[in-house]
Amino acid sequence: MFDGWGRPVVMFPDDGHPDMCNAVLDLTGDCRDEAVVWDPHEIWVYTQEDNPKRGRLYKPVRNPLYNYSNYQSTVSLPGWSDIDGKGDSGCRTGRMS
Repeated sequence: MFDGWGRPVVMFPDDGHPDMCNAVLDLTGDCRDEAVVWDPHEIWVYTQEDNPKRGRLYKPVRNPLYNYSNYQSTVSLPGWSDIDGKGDSGCRTGRMS
């Protein structure tokens, strides 16, 4: 994975994972992204070891899921959530206009 300046920031392990398709999205509901990689035979999900996590979490604002496509360019804008355990819904999502 690369940052906004094209610098590599996350390297996938050489563990035999599929590499035909990929997606990055929150699957566990903790506001943090998982990396999903798949091909016609397998699907692998990479997630964090410290789930669930509380406090101020980075939650980028992205295109809505209903607009996802294999041919899209995904934009991530800065965003934060606060999971404090005090009745707050936690994972707040923003909207792109």
